[in-house]
Amino acid sequence: MNYSYEILKIEPRHKFLSVRYFAEGKDDYFKNFNPEDFSDTAITTMIEKFFHIVKQHWDYQASVDETATTLEVGNTTEAVYDEAAVLAAAQPPAEDLPMLVRLDRDYRLQQTDWMMFSDTATPSQAWLDYRQALRDVPSQAGFPDNITWPSKPE
Repeated sequence: MNYSYEILKIEPRHKFLSVRYFAEGKDDYFKNFNPEDFSDTAITTMIEKFFHIVKQHWDYQASVDETATTLEVGNTTEAVYDEAAVLAAAQPPAEDLPMLVRLDRDYRLQQTDWMMFSDTATPSQAWLDYRQALRDVPSQAGFPDNITWPSKPE
């Protein structure tokens, strides 16, 4: 399959890379990375290795039966999320815990990615420190069983 990618933003100081994957007849796929190594070879390798996920997404899109749901856009359903009940009901296998903690960390980083765009104000040192602390979570002594999550700056 022929595809292309475009680097939308690259900021080594903030360990931030934003990429758009595209191919004829496919929806654009956007991915933000937080690389440690910003050498040309490392960046290219990371982008190209991630493509298998993009291809899986595009293959899935092609296989979906869009008539399978009766839900409609605009319908509102109220729900209550009970985190304690969810966590008690579904304890992940121990070998999955490092991956799950990293996913949680990645989600927290993604919530602040917008601050790294050049068309926004320069983030405060507190926010830069918070993002660095999130990237450092896997190197904590208790990882992955005992994590001290950094607090979001005000």
